Amino acid sequence: MVEDERLIARDIQNSLEKLGYRVPATAATGEDAVKLAGEKSPDLVLMDITLKGNMDGVDAAAAIHSKFDIPVIFLTAHADKATVERAKISEPYGYLLKPFEERELQICIEIAVYKHRMEQKIRNVERWFSTMFKSIGDGVISTDKNGIIRFMNPMAEALTGWESKEALGMDLMKVFRIETPSASQSPENLIRRAAEEGLVVDLSYDSRLIRKDDTQVPIGDSIAPIRDIDDNVMGVVIVFRDTSREKRIGAIYERLQKMSAMGQLAASMAHELNNPLTVIMGFAQSALKKAQSGVDFSVVFQTIDREANRCKRLVQELLTFSRTEKTEMASCNLNEIIESTLQLLEPRAKMSEIEICLDLDRSIPEMTAIRDQVQQVIFNLSHNAMDAMLKGGQLIIRTCLKSNGQVNVQIEVEDTGKGIPTEVQANVFEPFFTTKEMGKGTGLGLTICKEIIQRHNGTIKFASKAEKGTTFTVKFPVQAAVP
Repeated sequence: MVEDERLIARDIQNSLEKLGYRVPATAATGEDAVKLAGEKSPDLVLMDITLKGNMDGVDAAAAIHSKFDIPVIFLTAHADKATVERAKISEPYGYLLKPFEERELQICIEIAVYKHRMEQKIRNVERWFSTMFKSIGDGVISTDKNGIIRFMNPMAEALTGWESKEALGMDLMKVFRIETPSASQSPENLIRRAAEEGLVVDLSYDSRLIRKDDTQVPIGDSIAPIRDIDDNVMGVVIVFRDTSREKRIGAIYERLQKMSAMGQLAASMAHELNNPLTVIMGFAQSALKKAQSGVDFSVVFQTIDREANRCKRLVQELLTFSRTEKTEMASCNLNEIIESTLQLLEPRAKMSEIEICLDLDRSIPEMTAIRDQVQQVIFNLSHNAMDAMLKGGQLIIRTCLKSNGQVNVQIEVEDTGKGIPTEVQANVFEPFFTTKEMGKGTGLGLTICKEIIQRHNGTIKFASKAEKGTTFTVKFPVQAAVP
C-alpha cells in the first residue's frame, strides 16, 4: 500500500486486514513503492496519486506495471479530468475515490486480482501459441482484415527471405508473392475467398513463391480465415511449406509405378505380339513356296503388312507409355487418351476374359492437362479394375461433361469385381497400401492417381460394394491450371 498520510495509511491497512488481506509493506513515496514492489512481489498495489518526493503515484504505478507486471488500484480524492486522463496512461486496474466503504474496496480488489489473473492466462496462451507457431516446420503468416501482416514465424522468414521485423505492418502481397497456374488461383483471389467467404482454400500444387531476392520455390498448403468471437472474419492465416522434396519423391513414385506396370504388361504384350509374328512367319514361308510356282501372292503380302503394322502399333503404344513424360500443359482430348491407353490393356483383357465397354461422350471439349499424366491415371485405374476381376467381368469406362461452378470433364472407371472391403476403404490412397498379394502390386497406383489429379485441380472419389464392383469417378477442369 502506498499512502503518504500515516493515519490514512493505518486506517486502510486495518480495513484490509479485517477483510482478510495481508499487507506486507507500506510506502510513503513513489520511489519506495517501486523498490518494495520489486522486493515483496505483492499480488496488488493500492496507490495514492499525490505523493511526496519526485515520483508521484501515476509515475510509480507505470514503473511497477512495466517492470513487475503487478496490478495497481488508485485510491485518491482527485477526480478531475486531467488527473483521470493521466492515470489512464499507467493502465490501472481500478480507480477508487476517497472516502470509500470497505465493501467498495473489497469489490475493487477482487475484480482487479481476478482480471490480472485472467490476463496472465491469456498472455500464457499467447506465448504458448507463439512458441508453437515459431517452432513448427511450416511457414505461417497472419494478417488483419486489411491484409496487413501481423505475425510471421521463422520458417516463413526463411521461405520468403523477409525478416519479421521488416514484414510486420507491410501489405501481404508485397511479401507473399506467388505465381499460380491460373487466375482463379491467384493469391488475391484465394485470400479474398478466405476473407470474404470464410472458406479454407488450398494453394495450387503448382504454386511458386517468389522470394525477396526473386528466386522461386514451389509451395503448397492453405489459406484460412481468422474469426472473432462473433464469427466475423478479422483476418487470414496462411500456412505454407516447401514442396520441392515432395515433388521429387512424387516423381520417383510415378516412375516406380510405371516400371511395375511395364513388368506386368510384358507377359500379356509378349503373348499378343506372338500371334501376329506367327502369322507373319507362316505367310512368309508360304510366299517363298508360291514365288517358285508363279502364283500371285499379293494377299499373302497384304496379310503380312497388316500383322506387321499391328505389331508396330503395339510397340509404339508401349513406348509412348514408358517414355519419360513431358510436364507441359497442353490441349488434349480425354476420349482419345482413353482409347489409346486401352490398346495397351486389350491383350490382358483378352487373356483375363474381361470385356471392355466404352460409353464416351463425343461432344466433350478438349481440356488443358499434361497428357502423359492423365494417361497414367486412366491406366492405373483400369489396371486396378482388371486386378479385381480374377474370374473375368466387365470394365466399363464412361465420359461426360459436368458443370458445377466450373466446367469439368468426368470419367468413370467401373468394374464388376470383388469390391474394396469396407474396413480398408479409408486407406486406399495411402502410399504403399495394397490389398494385393505380395509381389503383385506396389501400393502406389492410387496414390499417384490422386496426386496427379490434385495437380490438375481435379477430384477423385469412389464407391464400392462387396462382390458387386467398384466405380472410380474423376473430374478434370476443362480450363485447368496453365503456367
